[in-house]
Amino acid sequence: FMSVMILTNGLIKQWGTRSGTDIYHAYPISFVSFGIPLLQNYGDTDNTSETLILRRFDRGGFVFDSHKDRPVTFIVIGI
Repeated sequence: FMSVMILTNGLIKQWGTRSGTDIYHAYPISFVSFGIPLLQNYGDTDNTSETLILRRFDRGGFVFDSHKDRPVTFIVIGI
């Protein structure tokens, strides 16, 4: 699931939920210059620690790693 909003000032906002760690998640629209993703994994009630790492990103998408392989929500804004 991904959503896209193009603002009148040229900024592109994309957000959604992605699953699957250590694979490339492409955006619906690639950024011309840059877009920096912010990630958050879903909470759990087992009170154990959890690691979420943004492995790499570029204008077209990102790769993350979550040791519990849970879905993450993301938002990315750029031009």
